Amino acid sequence: MVSLLRKIIIRVNAGKKFGLGHLSRCLCLSEELNISYDISFIIKSDDSSKVNDFIHTIFNKKDNVEISYIDINTSIDQEVLIIIDQVKSKDAFLIIDHYDVNEEYQKMLFENNIKWLQFDSHALMSFYSTFVLHGSPDATLDKYLPLLINKDCNLLLGTDYSIVSSKFKSNKKLTYEQRDIKRILICFGGGNDNGATFKCLSLIDLNKFKEINFYVIISDLNIKKAEILNIASINKNVIISINESKVSEEMNKSDLAIISPGTLSYEAACIGLPMLLISIADNQMINASGWVRINAAKYLGPIEQLDVKVLNEELEIINENIELRTEMHLNCKEAVDGSGTSRIKNKIDQFLNKL
Repeated sequence: MVSLLRKIIIRVNAGKKFGLGHLSRCLCLSEELNISYDISFIIKSDDSSKVNDFIHTIFNKKDNVEISYIDINTSIDQEVLIIIDQVKSKDAFLIIDHYDVNEEYQKMLFENNIKWLQFDSHALMSFYSTFVLHGSPDATLDKYLPLLINKDCNLLLGTDYSIVSSKFKSNKKLTYEQRDIKRILICFGGGNDNGATFKCLSLIDLNKFKEINFYVIISDLNIKKAEILNIASINKNVIISINESKVSEEMNKSDLAIISPGTLSYEAACIGLPMLLISIADNQMINASGWVRINAAKYLGPIEQLDVKVLNEELEIINENIELRTEMHLNCKEAVDGSGTSRIKNKIDQFLNKL
């Protein structure tokens, strides 16, 4: 039986305030879904021009992808009504990837017979949704089963459902060379990084690690861009890339990543790149603990508490320990194979084809 639901609406936040990480993973998923479904985006944003440009790096303007925006000041109650109207009028399946969702929001969708997939990063609220998706190594059944109000909910948990672009799968490191670190990638996403990039560069003893090149990726939205560029101007081993379009290739060329445990950590794991993790948001804690548990990364704490001594000592330790880095490399590749989007699509297909 072929489902009547052949349209998918993706509701996501993106822009200066929200960053582009959630939109990035939704675009990766939508590339896979677009094989079988018409895709529409409903986006809350404070920079629609930037968001449009980002979307069109994946979908050409000629592609049949509809993009509409919710005003940044729209209340949650108003938004739910808009979403319900859009989903019903288009007879669509819904995907939600933002943190404004609460139990009442979900309850209204559920009572209106909306079918949807809910991204999660916390395992802290109850769920009415049709699917819950969390690709973290520490997203486990014991955390989520007690939270399900909708007992028919489909749980897509763990790194089998990690979302990464096909570019990262095709740029996997085949081996990890037995040598000292020559290149470290530093990146904390494409939006507001809470000053993480600047703070890291300020705390690293760049003279002590003068044999290492630090390849730093930032967005032109970074509020500390001028200060970051100034550090690079006086340190020959700091290279800045603004709005880097080939992140997977740069990860492949690097020996270590200093990143946040969000979307970037899934991408680095797929590449097979050892990680030093620094969180810039509370929702990243499950990811951080998961990567540490499977020995794919070391966690240095939240950016607000980052200590200069700890940062430089951990850099020195990991630089001198090729066995540790090689083990991290292997554990990363084993955890994330890059096929998460196809698994998610298959689960959605199976569900919709039963309706």
